[in-house]
Parts: sequence; structure tokens; C-alpha cells
Amino acid sequence: MERYKRVTVMQSQAPQPAATPAPIARQESAGVPANPHSFLAGLVAAGYGDLSVDDIVNLKTQGVSGEYLIGMSQAGWGKLPPSKIIHLKVQGVSPDYVRQIHALGFGPYTPDEIANLKIQGVSPELFRALKDYGFSQAPANEVIEAKIHGLGPQSLREAGTYGPNLTLRQIVKLKQAGVI
Repeated sequence: MERYKRVTVMQSQAPQPAATPAPIARQESAGVPANPHSFLAGLVAAGYGDLSVDDIVNLKTQGVSGEYLIGMSQAGWGKLPPSKIIHLKVQGVSPDYVRQIHALGFGPYTPDEIANLKIQGVSPELFRALKDYGFSQAPANEVIEAKIHGLGPQSLREAGTYGPNLTLRQIVKLKQAGVI
């Protein structure tokens, strides 16, 4: 009997295991992210919930946000591959830049063409001047060539005095020759 008492005493003195808290229901299981402001929630909201871990890390590393993805999608391209999005972001292309150019009626240009326009410093103002001159379309490579040769709004206004039927290549030639 003493032995039984001793065991009882030992059990009463031993630390009791902490009560295990009931598991907390995770919001993700209901389809709602735990933090609606997280990077991953932004990707899902933009329609990019099916990416590989490498793509997610690459987008995050390059500073691509859910807002950027949504903005690019609304700029007229829909859902672009992560590599194209990263290329646009690295080149400093904003959704607003794309929207301004497309709103003037030019394009729609591909993501690579838009990136090249941005890299060469082609501004929406040049597109506005092209539209004011009378162009409704222009290949991206011709617009880049025009920018490289210094064509700007003033040159286009001056070219307009020669006539409204000049091609963009002809106007560039006039600019190169120092006529305008």
C-alpha cells in the first residue's frame, strides 16, 4: 500500500502536460488568404495563382506587385507570362505608359516592342505628336528610329508645313538631312 501512495504522490507532483489548444481553423482552407495584403494574395487576385515557386520568387525579387500585374492586364494584354512581366518591370514600363500609347490609337504593340520603346526613351508625347500630325498607326521600330534621330513634336509640326502626306520614314529623312 505504501508503494501505491508513493506512486500517487509522484504523479501529483509531476508537472501536468499543458492543455493542447484546439487547432485554429486556417482561413486558407476556406479559400481566403490569411493576409489579404500579402504578396501571394496580390498574385492570386491578379489571376496569377498558378505560378511555380521560382516564378513567385522572381516576381517578388524584381518588385512586381499584384497591382502591377492587374495594371498590365488592364493595359490590353491580359495575363502575360512572368518572364514578360519581369522584363517590362525591369525596363521601367508602367501600366500607365502602355495605356497612354494604346489610348492614342497606336499598337497594340507586343510587350517586347513596348519595352524597346521605353528603353529608347520614346515618350507618350511623341505618340501624341505623331497623332497630331495625322498618323493613326506606326510600327514600333519606325517610332524608335524617329526618336533616335531626334524627331520630336516641333519637327513633326514643321514637317506638316511641307504637307500632311509624308511617311514617317520621309520625315525622319528630312530630319537627318537637317531640313527640319
